[in-house]
Amino acid sequence: MEQRRRTLLAGVACFLGGCVSPVSTPDTTDTAPPTATEIPSTPAHATCHPDAIRTPPSGGYPTPPSDLTTERVTEYVTTLERAVMLPPKDERTDGHLALGSPSVETVPEGYLAYVPVHGGYYNMKQEDSTVTQHADLARYTASYFLNSHVVRRMDDTDRADPRTAGTVIVCDPE
Repeated sequence: MEQRRRTLLAGVACFLGGCVSPVSTPDTTDTAPPTATEIPSTPAHATCHPDAIRTPPSGGYPTPPSDLTTERVTEYVTTLERAVMLPPKDERTDGHLALGSPSVETVPEGYLAYVPVHGGYYNMKQEDSTVTQHADLARYTASYFLNSHVVRRMDDTDRADPRTAGTVIVCDPE
């Protein structure tokens, strides 16, 4: 009987002393549902706010194709780069933008496109004068990110990632 008592007391002491881990009970306190910022969603670069858009020229920028494919993105960024860098035809007397072959790749949430620009120029008449303003355009690479909601652009001497620092050119938040 003495042996059973010692065994029982040793078991109780061990339990109280931490030899046996207690059974955890679930936390029953109320927790708030996750907020929108806690739920994984579309990354910021793949959406836009209309107030963040770069002011387009008087003629506006071309509208992105509704059904994006590699071929359509290639055509679109070529047209868009000309619209970004050259004044509208009715505001210039002449001009030329020398573009290389664009490259396009599919990425999560859209496309990255790179347009090598080999230079160019344009001439504009001053409104109240016969003087012509001349502008030489530099060599650079225009980098674009686009999807059905946003077009972001940046230019640099080489390819860059417009998802992180690109300027919003076109925005359709819906």
